[in-house]
Amino acid sequence: MIAMSNLEEFAKAVGRDVKRFETDYTSKAELEAKDYIEGKTEYQILKYQVESLVKQTQTLQEQLVLIKPAPKRAPMAHTLDRSSVPWTIWFDNGCGLQLPSYAETATIYGYGQSIDLQHKEWDAFPLVGNIISLSRGTLTLDNVKNTVNAIYWAEDTTVLNPIKNKDDYTWITARCGEKGSKHQWAWEREANIVRVMYQLGIWDAKTVESLGAVRR
Repeated sequence: MIAMSNLEEFAKAVGRDVKRFETDYTSKAELEAKDYIEGKTEYQILKYQVESLVKQTQTLQEQLVLIKPAPKRAPMAHTLDRSSVPWTIWFDNGCGLQLPSYAETATIYGYGQSIDLQHKEWDAFPLVGNIISLSRGTLTLDNVKNTVNAIYWAEDTTVLNPIKNKDDYTWITARCGEKGSKHQWAWEREANIVRVMYQLGIWDAKTVESLGAVRR
């Protein structure tokens, strides 16, 4: 005869088996249902991914617009970098100016000088005063023609990171004014002024062509 305690243990065991079966069955049913649902939503998942990529692309485009450099314009301010040889005048439009013939000449670069940046007449030096005055419009083209002095504008005057390409023109015949009593070599150096003002974005094509530059 089976003891009552043994029957109770048997019942418990059967109960556990039934419960396990129900659990396993439910889990399988749920799994099948899950697989079925996921199968049906693959398109939705793909659509979501595409939409996310579109949003990311739009966000990236918006960020690129924000970091896109502004169009380069003529300079309005400058700083002097004496760590390089020759020294370098850096302008706020990203252009630089070096004067190898006067690599570290303080007066030509304006170091220690009181520079008039709104002058109405041409100064022989510092050179940067003429550049900024021209850019701001206080020094007019007519006044340049009448007062220009290119004595320190050597052939090797170099514009770094120029706005416009010097190779657009032949500069040898360019002049700011009439020869008059100027020395021939000084008059010829006026071509370098015309070239530099073009490279810095101060004078446009029409202006430099009116001064004798010949387009290539």
